[in-house]
Amino acid sequence: HGGSLAVGLDPSKKHFVTLFKRTGPKKGGTVFRGFGLRKGASVKKMLPRYLPSRRLEVLGASEENGECALGTPKDFYSSTLESSVVSYGALLGEYFGADYRHSALGSAGLVLAAADKPDSAPYLDFYQRTLYSLPHHPWNFKNFEADVVLIANGITDWGNTQSPDKFMPIFANALAELLHFVRSKYPNAWIILVPWKSIQIRGLTEGVLSYRNKAPNDTKIVMQVLDQSEWPLKYRGCANHPGPLGHLDYANQLVPVIAQLTGWEPLASKAPSFIIP
Repeated sequence: HGGSLAVGLDPSKKHFVTLFKRTGPKKGGTVFRGFGLRKGASVKKMLPRYLPSRRLEVLGASEENGECALGTPKDFYSSTLESSVVSYGALLGEYFGADYRHSALGSAGLVLAAADKPDSAPYLDFYQRTLYSLPHHPWNFKNFEADVVLIANGITDWGNTQSPDKFMPIFANALAELLHFVRSKYPNAWIILVPWKSIQIRGLTEGVLSYRNKAPNDTKIVMQVLDQSEWPLKYRGCANHPGPLGHLDYANQLVPVIAQLTGWEPLASKAPSFIIP
């Protein structure tokens, strides 16, 4: 559908256009065919909003999509309560002026999917696709070579295993495989593991150890545990997912880590903030 993006803009000021797919990959497709100027309108100069030397990618599941972010703990899940715009990855991209891509799938597991969504695993298969619904259309990683990769996978796996100890080596091998794949596509990127749950922390740690058995010299993988232990209720959305304030807190926990690793200075004049669309 066509429509007006903006009218009556002040020509003396800068104006930005930001496009987001609000919902996750299972909830319809989005095609951007471009935009044009009305007759008689002109643009003095068009500049990219993001620095081409800064690219941030986030791997994960429903939290990384911003699912339930616009809800409250009393709400049931609904796609109307989902917004990738307020997700912590989007906030970090905005803060650092980095081009941002999230490759997240609700209920996705590295090995195990949620019981009611068996088509959501293994994650590595989906990560290599341009679109979730088109398995034979691989993503061209040269189109987006990330400088920082945040990996938050594992919550779905650990929520759906009956035998954590027996499952641990299986999960560790799957994470090691994912790390090898990511590193093959982004040889110079910082990879930051961002767990928040204790069993997830253990699983990611074991996965990194398994990875380093074959890549002992890879020193650009770190872990930053996201702390939500003291969150008040207003930080949470529905279904135990972060709300806008929770995502903002995650982003603020990650800002100093990313800045220290990359040397990136923020482009924003203030700490990450959020907009509820």
